[in-house]
Amino acid sequence: MSPETTDLPLTLSADHYHRPAPEIPGAIALIEDAQVGVNLAMLQTGALQIAIDSQAVKPGDKLLVFIDEQLVLVSLVERPCNGEPIVRNIPAKCVPDGIISLSYRVNVEQSAPLKVLVKTELPGGVDPKPEAPGHFLLTPPQLTPTTLDGGQAETVRIAPYPGMRHNDVVMLKCGNWTLPHNVTAHEVGQPLTFTLSPEMVASNGDGAIVLYYTISDAVGNRATDHSLGLAVMIQTGSATPVAPTVSGVDQQNALYLSQLGSQTVTVSLDTRAFTAGDRFTLVWSGVDRTGGIKLFTQEQILERQTTLEFSVANNTIQELAGGSARLFFTRTDAKGGEQQLPSREILIVGNTRRVSATEASPQQAPGEFAAGG
Repeated sequence: MSPETTDLPLTLSADHYHRPAPEIPGAIALIEDAQVGVNLAMLQTGALQIAIDSQAVKPGDKLLVFIDEQLVLVSLVERPCNGEPIVRNIPAKCVPDGIISLSYRVNVEQSAPLKVLVKTELPGGVDPKPEAPGHFLLTPPQLTPTTLDGGQAETVRIAPYPGMRHNDVVMLKCGNWTLPHNVTAHEVGQPLTFTLSPEMVASNGDGAIVLYYTISDAVGNRATDHSLGLAVMIQTGSATPVAPTVSGVDQQNALYLSQLGSQTVTVSLDTRAFTAGDRFTLVWSGVDRTGGIKLFTQEQILERQTTLEFSVANNTIQELAGGSARLFFTRTDAKGGEQQLPSREILIVGNTRRVSATEASPQQAPGEFAAGG
């Protein structure tokens, strides 16, 4: 059987809708200009899954699925549905980018349409240097000067980036703060501006941070990596903060998982200015590629005024692939007084597994085939 043999008209009519609109499991809701959104991840298995109301559908009924009046799938219902939705897979090659109208027919009964925004282009585009500590086409945030005292507000600018679209969400990471910005229609192709208040700067404490940003779009696509970073020093006093030393970190504040292998990471603190018996707590606050927070702490009592070394397990580092870690020490003296010491921030450079085009596509249901071959 082929679509050409059907005796049903293939042109959709908007006169009457006898059946509810199809649904797309996992679709992104509340999309501007559409009812739902579909992203690249939803199509990387080779098909777009849809669910159809099975009310009054019986074995032998013919199901026709349309995108913008184009027939893309024909299927026969071969067994009783027992009230369960009818699930079918539209080949990804039949699903164009942009706003589409998805509908179906059961025999001659036409459904209401579902307005869908399909977007498979990732913000930032294809990274030409994926081995770099950040997406090479996402330039670092711009800030002058790069030594801050927390005495006034600071302005950070982010340059336009490839694939910039209305309703993109740009998240600027500034130490323990994350500032979101929704791209408006008139900002597309223009620099974006963020303001760091004195309170934001001061709350990070003295030390080194790395400013960078991440991008996601209206349908949940993410740039393949965060931006390149800008090293910033926060110095509220006259003395230059001395941050902890982290093994394996280069001058770009990057730790490469490919070079780390299965090793642990050593965090060192010069303790010559402190007193034996002081308690030091390493606070390791990691952010993974998706923005998830991973917190790790470790304590030691100072016995000799030299250097304290803390070991961070390999799996603690690995789970931050494509993210970052901010770390600092707190010191508690014999009287219980606490002091936060200068911080350090590093980028964790590693690759995230991606679904390849050669992986198996979902199997079509019995009696189902794509229209047009």
